[in-house]
Amino acid sequence: MGGSSKTPEYDLYRTYKNDAMMFQPPIDGTTIVRSNDDADKALKVLLSLKGRATAWDTETIDLDVKSETPINRGRMICCSAYAGPDVDFGNGPRLFIDNFCHNSDLVLRFREYFEDE
Repeated sequence: MGGSSKTPEYDLYRTYKNDAMMFQPPIDGTTIVRSNDDADKALKVLLSLKGRATAWDTETIDLDVKSETPINRGRMICCSAYAGPDVDFGNGPRLFIDNFCHNSDLVLRFREYFEDE
């Protein structure tokens, strides 16, 4: 297993399809982001909310939260946001971004939002 050519286990997931999320039926009030197109639509809404507080939560793997800091460790598999009941991301005020398996790095589509002061 040693050596620098070792592929992290998480990277192997990139070739998998997350069927559970791909075929998840709509959830009332929740917009699920599963594609670049979905991400672009949600990003447009987020960018229109300048100055508005938005709550974010993330879920990770490959991180021991009891002994490690998340900086440069672990992998985000999804994140969710809520900016208030009057915000509509397409299917309501809750936003869920699938960032696992074939959607790895989908959250990077939101870079402009996260880097904006």
